[in-house]
Amino acid sequence: MIPIFLIMIPVAAGLITLFSRRFSLSALVTIASGVAVVILTWIWVLNGLAVGAPSFIENDSLSRFFIVIISGVGLLTFIFSFGYMRSRLTTVFRIRRYWVSINLFFASMCLIPLMSDLILMWIAIELTTLFSILLVGEDGSKAASGAAWKYAILALTGSAIALFGLLILDGCESHIGISSFTWHNLAISIGHLPVIPTRLAIVFILIGFGTKVGLVPLHTWLPDAYSQAPIPACALLSAGEATAVMGVLLRIIFIANPIAKLQVNTWFIIFGILTLGTASFLLVQVHDIKRMFAYSTIEQMGLMLVAGGLGTHLGRQAALILLMGQAFIKAACFFTAGIIITICGTSKLDKMNGLIKSNWRIAFLFGLSGIMIAGLPPFLIFVGEFQILRSALLQNSYVVAAFVILFVVISFAAITRAIYPILLGNKPDVIVSSEPINNVSTRILKFDRMTTLTVTIATIAVIGIGGIVLPHVVLNLINEV
Repeated sequence: MIPIFLIMIPVAAGLITLFSRRFSLSALVTIASGVAVVILTWIWVLNGLAVGAPSFIENDSLSRFFIVIISGVGLLTFIFSFGYMRSRLTTVFRIRRYWVSINLFFASMCLIPLMSDLILMWIAIELTTLFSILLVGEDGSKAASGAAWKYAILALTGSAIALFGLLILDGCESHIGISSFTWHNLAISIGHLPVIPTRLAIVFILIGFGTKVGLVPLHTWLPDAYSQAPIPACALLSAGEATAVMGVLLRIIFIANPIAKLQVNTWFIIFGILTLGTASFLLVQVHDIKRMFAYSTIEQMGLMLVAGGLGTHLGRQAALILLMGQAFIKAACFFTAGIIITICGTSKLDKMNGLIKSNWRIAFLFGLSGIMIAGLPPFLIFVGEFQILRSALLQNSYVVAAFVILFVVISFAAITRAIYPILLGNKPDVIVSSEPINNVSTRILKFDRMTTLTVTIATIAVIGIGGIVLPHVVLNLINEV
């Protein structure tokens, strides 16, 4: 019954925060629910199969792997929100809306990898869209509302395309006498399904769900939404929702790849290379720190598609390693970026200089998370990229390897070029002041202790869980998958 509690606990927390008028109470309830979910997740992981789980629960190693990532990132985001959002949520309505939305967003993210029925899984993805729209437009400004509407329109369009693909696939299964549209039945029957409709269905699913993770050409909502959403929402969108939805795409390619006649791996590689290349060139001309990490997320999603499309053991391993690294490292990137934005009073890269001379602790944490996400060896993103190259070269896919090397190098150069002046620029732009700015944020070098503590914990988690080496339990999970 553990998987059921993973959903019910954050839903219950959301209901409690709906009636709370106090920021601290809502935050503590949410953090407590996050702790409970993490504990239950690890009990589930260590004990293996969940006894007594309902038939609609997908009770396998891949589900457990994604729940480990989502629960960990969720808890860190809740703790970060306690310090970061306290001075920003100035009315009872905003307090309630934020905490209810983030709890239900978290619950719906957990729901995605737990659903064995593909239509229920699609509904769970739609729920993440609904609650994340509220978070993107949280501050109520014209820009935030515009970004939320753009996100809603593109995400719902993508969901409609994905649903069409799922219905085609369901029809193909019904044609051969399979009535239950589950992951297990799909894995068993996919080799017996008619080739053309099945291939068409998978391409529709790839395009539709690809919209949610920022695959080119339906990626345009992502940088706009990330630039307007509060930092905790950015962390959950990039490290949580993108992880869960990419998990759906990877599960499909893992199932379909062994069936050579479907040839769907080619589509995954094409979309992956296109997304990776577009993101790398967008990173070169970026001028906003939140948009930089948004484009970095698009880049990582492209890499994961290429890894899954290669269809080898090394490729599958690389995709899962990149997922783990992208989730925890990107969360740390957004947390540290949020503190820097508050200190400098802007998200513009050219206004952030010489942070190491003013606040070396935050500078160190930001620099560490930044070089990790850029792909510096020996950290986890580099390991995943190296595994992709090994897999491509072992298959004699030299063109794929060449494109990956080219675009990864461009992305690495673009990110490190942006990070360098923030840390070591000559003229610090940090404003030393203890006076509140518009009663919303305070540009002080001694930032809120809870916020700084959260960033430290997140960065340590990156190093311990996804920075250099993976824990033995997580490695076992990856090998099971």
